[in-house]
Amino acid sequence: MFYQTGLNNAQRSILSSYLSAKWNKAFASSPTYPDVYSGDETVQGDYDFFVGGIGRAAGSQTSGTSQGLTITNSSFLSGDGKYILAGVNYLTTTPITGTSNIDMPSGYLNRSSRSWYIDRTGNGGLVDLSFNASEIGLSVDNGAEYGLFHRVGTSGAFTAVATATMIGGVITFNHLPDDGVYTVGKKGISNITLVKTNQTIEDPVNNLLNPKAIPGSIIDYTLTVRNLGDLGPDTDTTLIKDTLQSELTLFTGDLDGNGSPFVFTDNSCPPTTPTITSNLTLDYPSDVVFKDALGNIATPSMDYDTSIRTFEITLSGLMNSNYLADVPCFTVKYRTKLQ
Repeated sequence: MFYQTGLNNAQRSILSSYLSAKWNKAFASSPTYPDVYSGDETVQGDYDFFVGGIGRAAGSQTSGTSQGLTITNSSFLSGDGKYILAGVNYLTTTPITGTSNIDMPSGYLNRSSRSWYIDRTGNGGLVDLSFNASEIGLSVDNGAEYGLFHRVGTSGAFTAVATATMIGGVITFNHLPDDGVYTVGKKGISNITLVKTNQTIEDPVNNLLNPKAIPGSIIDYTLTVRNLGDLGPDTDTTLIKDTLQSELTLFTGDLDGNGSPFVFTDNSCPPTTPTITSNLTLDYPSDVVFKDALGNIATPSMDYDTSIRTFEITLSGLMNSNYLADVPCFTVKYRTKLQ
């Protein structure tokens, strides 16, 4: 190997670590430029290739790369003997690209199929870990939020240790990595929308023939809920809360034919098409809480109940996402009387 300029001790250590990992050779020990990378060991997963990084030892190397990952010093290289190196576990003409959904933390859609072992020598300070989406086979989605995943060992679930937003096709985490395997994953977003509509069913003058919203009329309200996001909310956390207008009285008797004042209909949400089931259920009465005007929990009378001013419905299950383009949706209908 020939270089146009002389290498400082930090650069010699990084080069020695790169060659030792690639060729599986232990070079003669040198206190001046030691091997500072252990990711090439079998117990770590044999991350032997494309090792690069940063370090300081009577001179410094402030930026280094490894197959789509760039490590840049921020405040880490504060003294001699400090290094952060990374490598990958493949040596092919076609680098590993694309995404995987294996061993991900909750709240994320997918992760890069490519992973790196990062070895840190020294403590304190921060570095920038920058992942180039195009180089590692991720879609460029500027503005999307990503997580930096870490795990110790060659298998098991990753843990998200930092988050960052993709800018210009690059995801940069300002972070001090511990030793271990790293990759990057895209965070999902729940985008729950609710549309409230009403229909007058009957009034005391016209009865069922073209009824009007006059005192004594019966008005049905329909809540249409959709998840337009690519991630579902956590299990049993989809909550609907509605406060009645002062002139309305809620019917708390049997509206759905099974004893519930709420009619739950899954996957019927015009005009959205195509739609899919929400994967939720409304289990009455366990999923419903009624409250009076002071916010106290109230027991319904099973008729038009003037004391009920608010209801809360926490639906059972994990709501689907529209990750595959179909929109999960459901409706909840309830009945009121206009005073």
